[in-house]
Amino acid sequence: MTGDARAELVVFRPSDGSWHVRPWDAPSYSVSWGVIGDIPVPMDHDGDGLASPAVFRQAQVGGTQWSRWYIRTSDSTYSWFDWGEQGDIPLTGDFDADGRDDFAIYRSDTGTWWIYQWNGQSLQRSWGVKGDIPLVDRVAGRDQIAVWRPSIGSFFRMNLQTWATSEAQWGAPATSRAWPTPTATAPASASTTSRAAAPGTTSTAGGACTGASPATWRSCAEARMLGCPEGYVVSGMCFGTSSLRARRGAGSAAGVSMSTATCSCGHMRVRSLALGPIERSAERASGARVSPACRRRRRRQGDAVLASRARATGERRLMGVLRGPEGDVELPERCLIGRSRGCDLVLAARDVSGEHAVLQWSGTQWVLRDLGSRNGSFVGEVRLAPGGRAPLAVGATLQFGRESGQWQLVDAGAPRALAVALADGERRVAEGGYLALPHDEEPRAAIYQEGDGRWWLEQDGTAREVEDRAVVDADGLWRVHLPAGAAGTWEDGASPLVVAQLRLRFAVSRDEEQVELVALSGERRLDLQVRAHHYPLLLLARQRLEDAEAGMTPAEQGWVRQDELLAMLRIKEDHLGVAIHRARAQLARAGVVDAAGLIERRPGTRLLRIGVGALEVVPLG
Repeated sequence: MTGDARAELVVFRPSDGSWHVRPWDAPSYSVSWGVIGDIPVPMDHDGDGLASPAVFRQAQVGGTQWSRWYIRTSDSTYSWFDWGEQGDIPLTGDFDADGRDDFAIYRSDTGTWWIYQWNGQSLQRSWGVKGDIPLVDRVAGRDQIAVWRPSIGSFFRMNLQTWATSEAQWGAPATSRAWPTPTATAPASASTTSRAAAPGTTSTAGGACTGASPATWRSCAEARMLGCPEGYVVSGMCFGTSSLRARRGAGSAAGVSMSTATCSCGHMRVRSLALGPIERSAERASGARVSPACRRRRRRQGDAVLASRARATGERRLMGVLRGPEGDVELPERCLIGRSRGCDLVLAARDVSGEHAVLQWSGTQWVLRDLGSRNGSFVGEVRLAPGGRAPLAVGATLQFGRESGQWQLVDAGAPRALAVALADGERRVAEGGYLALPHDEEPRAAIYQEGDGRWWLEQDGTAREVEDRAVVDADGLWRVHLPAGAAGTWEDGASPLVVAQLRLRFAVSRDEEQVELVALSGERRLDLQVRAHHYPLLLLARQRLEDAEAGMTPAEQGWVRQDELLAMLRIKEDHLGVAIHRARAQLARAGVVDAAGLIERRPGTRLLRIGVGALEVVPLG
């Protein structure tokens, strides 16, 4: 909490909501933050390397509808965020490695994790069974989720990015001890079996709190001796009068979060411990940030890996792509090639003219045209006449002058929408006629094509028409290249899927926490599974079904003001934008060529609706 890269001893006193901090090299001090019933969850919410006091207030405590996080900021003001329900276990961790702790809750009765990141992305993972203790584990600079199973003393970890899992034995099995019976608010129970299944299976738990537990529970007798009826401890940050050191790896400290439970003897309210990172690396503690340029570089590295895999497997992107000395270049509908900085493909060779040649899509194929260059444009070994043209097939080799190196047309499909960052040349390609900027993880703008061929820019909750080669500001300036014809698609041998021909079937759990979506088109079925971004679609679908039942015309059905939808969802506008993007992107990956049509907007207004008229809502089960 002081920024010296060491975890301080901190006591949270539930009776008055006060925090008592003991720095290593400074006088102790106190901060009042919280009320009776709050759960302490210190977090570095702004990436400054300092853990700020924060509390998790259970739903219905203090009159809130949802469980709410209250964070005390460095300027003595506060911010709050709704994330969780009654009985959820709060945890924090830097799950996206952006330097800021994200919000996480673990739902013990289902073993489900719900994570909300500051970039607007939310994650859901099923990892754990009733009785497991949720943990946050730091691996290679990024926090991951884990559970500890007291019955066998084993840790089970999941990598959120790769879904890879691992198990590690550390701790004494609890087969000889009796433990508290698990409830929705007390997941820190243990199985009485000698061997537990991996997360996602079931385990048997039972017993009562009769004595000290292995490092995670305090006995009633010990609590009375310490005079702490509600003591609970964080490694290096002590919440209560007891102290506990939990070490990981090379001695790095781990923090602890809690959930309430009551021992059957009635002497002590204990809280389940959940390990989470408290100490940060020296770089994190110094307030280091990841720059936008660094993020773009990392994304390009990831794109390079995907491109390498595509080349190895012979996979085709079905759009125009040139491969040359500087790598692959996706082609806009008209690609100007030359030494001038205003060209789309800039070549530095001295024998390349300022505007040397143009590579253009004719509607059926790519055609190279020389622009009267001094040193010529070559297809294979054949030099084009000044102003001459040559149609190209896949595999054609091109050269501009003799010093620029050879280029090869490795994909010859129709051009797709393309955006190029003016700052560093990063390229983003549309999929299914849909392009998100600056990137998929945190879209600030979306560009898509409608059936009449016009392109639209969706930004800040409104939509407007956008022209080819316009410059768009989305966390940086991007020049967009928008083809006049239909967007290029992946080829699968079947007729293309379009939104207008889809029938969407929503399967909804009783508590509406899970929404499964299936898209049907004739005999074809797209299983889109359970996703968090399906819930906004469900609300829009219900509105359209209600309007249809009321006899409204199809053109007037389903329109909802965005502000009303935000109020129903209890989220911010940028979070809704992320959900809409993910829903469209999921359809695009599934092969729907006009996936942006899943959500329609009325130009110049903040009205939106689901773009599919054939809808069905059924119970999940």
